[in-house]
Formats: sequence, structure tokens, C-alpha cells
Amino acid sequence: MLKKRILQYLALLLLAALVTASILLFTPKPFVQRSSDYALTSQLAANQPSYYPIQQTLDPQQYRAIDNWVGRLILPKPEEFQRKILPNNDWAWLEVYNAPPDQQDLVGQRVRLGWQRSPLLDQYLQLVTTDIQFTGAAQKSEQLGNVLPLRLNGRSQVGPLQALAGARPMDDVLVSFKQAQVTGNGQNGTIIRVERMPFMVTGRYVGLVKILGEVRGKSKSDISAICPGLPPCREGELLRVQHYNLQTRKFDGVEEVIRIPQQPMVSGDRFISTPRQLADSSEGLAGWYVYGAQGQDGLFTVQHCDRDRYFNFSRRRWFWDWGLVPIILPMATGKILLSEKERPREFW
Repeated sequence: MLKKRILQYLALLLLAALVTASILLFTPKPFVQRSSDYALTSQLAANQPSYYPIQQTLDPQQYRAIDNWVGRLILPKPEEFQRKILPNNDWAWLEVYNAPPDQQDLVGQRVRLGWQRSPLLDQYLQLVTTDIQFTGAAQKSEQLGNVLPLRLNGRSQVGPLQALAGARPMDDVLVSFKQAQVTGNGQNGTIIRVERMPFMVTGRYVGLVKILGEVRGKSKSDISAICPGLPPCREGELLRVQHYNLQTRKFDGVEEVIRIPQQPMVSGDRFISTPRQLADSSEGLAGWYVYGAQGQDGLFTVQHCDRDRYFNFSRRRWFWDWGLVPIILPMATGKILLSEKERPREFW
């Protein structure tokens, strides 16, 4: 009798376990919206445009502007397009960070960035201008943590400049271009017109340096609370570098302390980048191109760096002699573009 009751009790336990497992397996789980890596990294002050003053005091012998024109795109409000100021009505606001010598009065101003008129360009704009309406799949993709141009959703007749300005959730797209026509200063204000699509870039200035080692932080803000590897994060964000010397063609130029921010942890417990042990990396034996600008503390803050793999030591002289500036394009195919007035034949 006792044995029969035990078997009945075990059978009930097994049935209860099966019912519980079925409920757990087949009950729809509540959807949890994921934060994008963009949203996570944007919380860092050094990843925000406001961290970098418009007026910079960098030594032009050590740092060079990446292009003649550099600025931050700002997406116009939908109602600003109701009054057609430009013929094709594709434009964006541009906060000017760098301008040619004869247009220095525009630095710090917010002006309209539009297109020059030509039959071929008008035909191109007509082909690519379109209405934007997100599908259900696109909205679900955004909820999964992907970055979509949310501010463009529902807009009509979106052209390339408007699309580039609204590519991210915030107005933090930096662009550069070599040539432009400056018109206006009347009722519609200053208008900068380009004939080619601006480059989407990272950092206003570039320097060529060799990393010497870490520098002890002056405050807690100089040492990240979390970083890759085993804690604690003893290495800070400050590094001592030595600039490339054009006269000697060696890294024996001016020494300087710069900042390479530790990026926050993103999805999957990953770090997009880290300055930790960068000075000991064999990747930088030939030097580093550092892209960025002065931060609020006056230190050059690196927004992107790339090892000097494009030019060997014998060719690097031409980089500085002829004012060549390597422009790293985030969405390019890994090639390097050279911004220059004239390419010397010997460079190649």
C-alpha cells in the first residue's frame, strides 16, 4: 500500500514538472527592447559634439585640418522645408568648424548647405530623392538595437543631404569637403553650395605620432571605471606621444599628452575600443594617425586612430611636405583618400 502511494506521488511530481516545463517553453516571452550600441556609446561625454569647443588652438605644425571645409550637419525641421529657399529643396544646416582662409568668418556659424546647379546633378537628385516611410520590419529592427534614421520617418522628398544629416538619432554627423561656393548673406543667410556629396568623417584634425606610454591620471575622470581585461583599470586615458618631425623624418618632435577615451561596454559585453596597453602594441611601431580635436580640458582627444600602414618612412615626407591629409571614411572600403592641392609624382 505504501509502495503504491509513493508511485502515485512520484507520478504527480513528474506530471507537475512536465506542465511547468510546457508553460515555460510555450508561453510567449515579453519583448524587451534593446539599446543600440550607438545609444550606449553616446552617453560618454567625449562622444558628444558639445565636448569639443568650436574654437581650437592646436599647433598647425603638429595637427592639420582634415579638409578645407569641416562641419557638423544639423537636420532641418520639416516646417523649414515649406519655404523653398533652394531650387531642389535638398539642404541641411551646417555648423562650420573649419573653412578656407578667406572664409574664416564663417567658423562657428550655422549656415545652409545645399547643392550647386547643373543638369547632371539635377538629374541625380531627381533619381535619389524619395519619400521615407518605415515598414513594420524596419520598426522591429530598430527595437532589436539597430540604428535607423528615425527622424526621417514620414518625411517627403528626402534628398541626399537631408538623409545624411538625419542618418543618426542625434545631430552628430561630421562631414568634410574640399570646394564650395559661398553665396547669400541676405534674407536667407549664408548658403554654402557643393557639387559633390560631402565625406562623412571622424575628427576635425589629424596628427602623426608615436605613443611613448601611459600617463598617470590627475583625477578620477582620467581613469575609467570599467575596461577590458582584469580589474582594476590602472591605466588611464592619458598617453604621452611624440610627434613626427618633418626635418629629421623621425619621431623626435614635440612631446605631448593626449587623451584616448575608454569606450563604454556595449551589447554582448564588448568594448569597441580601448587605450589599454596601446603603447605596447606592435601595430604602432611605424606610428599612428590620430584624428580628433581639443576637448573641454584643452587636451587633444582622439576620436579615431589608425596605424601608419599606408606610407612607409621614405614616403611619409611627402605627406607633410605637400599637405596630404589621409581621410578615413567610416563607410568606405578600407581605402585611404588623400586631400591635396597637387599630388607629387614621386608620392606614388
